[in-house]
Amino acid sequence: MGQPPKSKIEQLKREKREAKAAKKRKIATRDKIVRFLVVCEGERTEPNYFQELVKDRYSEVRSEEIVGEGRSTCALVKRAADIKIQL
Repeated sequence: MGQPPKSKIEQLKREKREAKAAKKRKIATRDKIVRFLVVCEGERTEPNYFQELVKDRYSEVRSEEIVGEGRSTCALVKRAADIKIQL
């Protein structure tokens, strides 16, 4: 029993290199977290729209908190800025 042919040895070496390369640590494979801040004037109608949108669609929304503020437009803009700062 002699040594395997040279082509077989080269193939084994190539397979070993490929297996080693496959084990290397992958860089930046984590999914990015995407957030949306939706602020609306209505207390019932708009929050209902967004709740149904999240429920009815195939989305990857993990959690949602939808609250209608019932404020005027100017007060709503200020409230949205405050919420954004907190996040």
